[in-house]
Amino acid sequence: MAAKRTAEVVSLLRAGDVRTLLTRYSDMALAGLVVAIVGMMIVPLPTPVLDLLISVNIADDGTLRFSQRRYSPSRPDDETKWAVPLLVRQTTPDGRETTDAILVEAEGATLPMASPDAVVVANAGGISFVRVWYDEVLAARLAGSAMRALSPLERYALVDDAWAAVVDGSTTASSFCRFVEGFADETELPVWQLMLTGLNWCDRFIEGEPRDRFRSPVAAMTPERPMPPAAAPPA
Repeated sequence: MAAKRTAEVVSLLRAGDVRTLLTRYSDMALAGLVVAIVGMMIVPLPTPVLDLLISVNIADDGTLRFSQRRYSPSRPDDETKWAVPLLVRQTTPDGRETTDAILVEAEGATLPMASPDAVVVANAGGISFVRVWYDEVLAARLAGSAMRALSPLERYALVDDAWAAVVDGSTTASSFCRFVEGFADETELPVWQLMLTGLNWCDRFIEGEPRDRFRSPVAAMTPERPMPPAAAPPA
């Protein structure tokens, strides 16, 4: 049975029928594989540059609205678009979790919300080669306990995309600083390295009292912690 499904996936890929692929094989395990494969096809290897930005917001009718544009600060007039596969995970306040495989085409895409106050991760698992930007309502939900439920790769992508939005001019440096305050309990070194890269750049452009005020909350996020004891040398 597995061999038959794999053969059909390959056949649909070769035919370029991505819509049927994501509709027919929407279960999490296979959908993840499909999105990863199709993502590599959309952004040609060996240089999978993250040059596409997916914006996610709650529309007036209460659905999730996905739109896309090029992320290319040096080429702001480039309007090239693709059909982009995404895995979208939603978690309701009662802990119910759903994952949908969708295709964001040039005109965008919509998806019903699992509940009006669901936490949305638009690139579940971080497996699509795109950047994601959430509106303020959805971004605020990715904090606290919801943040701790994300995988290290998903948290890394959140920080990376937030700083990319500053570079692109889509948001302000102060918004980035407020955003990373929610990562004070972060335990993964790569995520900290990304945060500190952005914060260091911000620090370069201020001086005097403003710099002191800026550094105070940053220092509070990074208190000195005792180093773990060194491992005993082998006998």
